[in-house]
Amino acid sequence: MILLLNELNRYSGLLNELYIAAVAELVEFTNGRVPKTL
Repeated sequence: MILLLNELNRYSGLLNELYIAAVAELVEFTNGRVPKTL
């Protein structure tokens, strides 16, 4: 059971990092695009 929790914890940590990276990319993309279109 503890092993399973460890795996889940590691997995959610990976997902969290991916999510943060994706949001950062999106923010940079939006910041780069918006001033040019306006």
